[in-house]
Amino acid sequence: MDLIVLIALTCFVFYRLWLILGTKTGVERKRTLILDDSDNVIIMTKKQQNDESQDMQEEDEFELPAHQNRLVEEIVKNDPDFDVEHFLKGAEAAYSMITKAFAKGNKKRLKMLLSDNMYKLFSDAIATREKDKLTIETKIESFDIVEIDAAKVTDVNDQKMANITVFFKTKQVVVTYDQNNEIVENEAKTSVLRQDYWTFERAFNTASLQWMLVNTKTR
Repeated sequence: MDLIVLIALTCFVFYRLWLILGTKTGVERKRTLILDDSDNVIIMTKKQQNDESQDMQEEDEFELPAHQNRLVEEIVKNDPDFDVEHFLKGAEAAYSMITKAFAKGNKKRLKMLLSDNMYKLFSDAIATREKDKLTIETKIESFDIVEIDAAKVTDVNDQKMANITVFFKTKQVVVTYDQNNEIVENEAKTSVLRQDYWTFERAFNTASLQWMLVNTKTR
């Protein structure tokens, strides 16, 4: 029974990440992206809003900077259905999902969203935290910037890979608690500015449309 539940959970999380970081199709433009029941977060792209409301004012339309579209030209050549706007919305959602999983020490979810190398780094950090009997609480207050910083197509063992680095500028409140649930860091619960570069990767011409987090760097 436990194996059946685990398989079902794995399939569900893979499907949800595909929804978040997929490519654009007629079906995807109409669907609503939901992160997690407990998150109560619904993400809609402008394309989805336009499908539902033809009366949207032109000045309200979301326009991407031209340089972001230029950065992904090679990716679009290999995947004509790739959509920058949809990807950035998904990248923001993935950032929230992974940040929350790390704070909660949810290794099962991280395993499904990270490359093997990244999972080891996250897992080791969680293990160190648990050894010190510490817990953290993280709240993302705002996403001030979410934009593509770099993009490329590489060949790995005769398999073409899409590689996109996203720059996130966020305001977060991170509080650390000890084993007695006493705050040992950030007692005032003040927000801090974070500037992160996260690199996502996926293979072309495969059945899976899933993007994996393969690298992180903090400015």
